Amino acid sequence: MIFEERVQQKEVVPVCFSTNNAYVPQMATAIQSIVENSTKDKLLKFYVLFTDISEQYINMLTDQVKVYENASVEFIDVSEYIERVTFCNSKICKELFYRFFIPYLLSDYEKIIYLDCDLVCIDDITKLIAIDLKDNMLGAMRDFFAINEGGWGVEHAKKLGLKIPSDYFNAGVLVFNTKNFGNNISEETLFDYCKTEYGFHDQDILNLVCEGKVHFLEANWNALVDELPGKTQNALLKRYFQFVLDPSIIHYTGDKPWKHFNITKRNIHFWIYASKTPFKDIIYANLKNADIKEEAIYNEIKHGRYGLKFILKCLSLYICRVLRRKK
Repeated sequence: MIFEERVQQKEVVPVCFSTNNAYVPQMATAIQSIVENSTKDKLLKFYVLFTDISEQYINMLTDQVKVYENASVEFIDVSEYIERVTFCNSKICKELFYRFFIPYLLSDYEKIIYLDCDLVCIDDITKLIAIDLKDNMLGAMRDFFAINEGGWGVEHAKKLGLKIPSDYFNAGVLVFNTKNFGNNISEETLFDYCKTEYGFHDQDILNLVCEGKVHFLEANWNALVDELPGKTQNALLKRYFQFVLDPSIIHYTGDKPWKHFNITKRNIHFWIYASKTPFKDIIYANLKNADIKEEAIYNEIKHGRYGLKFILKCLSLYICRVLRRKK
């Protein structure tokens, strides 16, 4: 049964990514994690916004997704849209701004999930689309660095002119309330913001245009960090760690598992799903060339073996590195 026929029988959950050729392997890992952990009662429709993805990668990702009865993927070339935008800096990564097109390109949907490529989902993503956004423009999670007292995020939000700095949100996980977003701001007005340079570009712009119209998601849906900052009286920070310690989405905003070999509780999730994609050899090869020297551990990762031997090898490597740093 083809996907279009199944649409008539089940609810469709739209999930958007924006990427270029370099980040397709990481996006494929994110998609793999979503499909494996989502309910089979709903249909996942992945939309990939792009201007630069090779035909080979498109075919590989299509083959990866089509084996699942509850998922499909569609690629949308946004070249003609991006040509309408004047950027303040020619060196800005334009893929960051593709998410701006989502409420207008896919306006037939009531709500749409947007995800960055550098994450994995270890919970049912359809729970996210079910959240009631009320009359807000979108759902997003407060940025840890904006609620952490004394952190750079607080000062950054103040410089932007936000009335409540702790309401500054991370734009890596969003739920667009399509109609409300489109009614509150036009494409032209949104694109006008791109003419001004901001520290965090698209994220800053979304914070400015959506101020006061954001439904704040709990931290488990965008776990940026997992280490407690010590004792705190900050109520928002306490609530953050109440949820982030049991993550639904792990967002690798700091250390990237595919760049630096560092086995942690967070990173192991990435390798589990990466090993099941058709891009695994590409990810492993790049990692090995960049950082891996321990052939035994590399082979364990490559073949998806994460048993006791693997843990002991990683522990041994960790101890050796600690001892080297102390010399």
